[in-house]
Amino acid sequence: MSSRIIEGVVMFKTSYLTIDEHGINLIKNHVVETHIDYAGIKQITITKSFMINRWGWVLAIGILVLAGSLIWGVSNIKVFDFVFRTSNRGYFMFQMIPWILALGSLFLIYTSLQKSKVLIIDTYNKRYQVSILEIEKEHKIGELVDFLSKRTRLLFQ
Repeated sequence: MSSRIIEGVVMFKTSYLTIDEHGINLIKNHVVETHIDYAGIKQITITKSFMINRWGWVLAIGILVLAGSLIWGVSNIKVFDFVFRTSNRGYFMFQMIPWILALGSLFLIYTSLQKSKVLIIDTYNKRYQVSILEIEKEHKIGELVDFLSKRTRLLFQ
């Protein structure tokens, strides 16, 4: 992994990568983490895939938390005292915890199932997967395919 910055005209830029005539720069925390020359790339694949890498784990955790919070919340409704007094505010807030957890787990499930276009870069040593959602929103996928197909082997699915 190289941390060098090669000056060049940036053709495509997202928050995760920049693509120019020298190669592809992978960005992490607003700093170029890895530079990949086109000569070191075996092939590049553009495909629609899940936006997060461990989406199965996130989905499983979201479903488990949702099931647990729903069981907890329904069992609390059975014993809930529906008379609200000022002294019961803490008790009422305690009753809201499972429903807040259920909303959070729904967010986890939604995020784990989101898909977008990703750029899969296969080098001779490693495989990188980077989201190109910003390029897709700008409708520049065709330009990206034309640019990369002139420089390396490209598969578009």
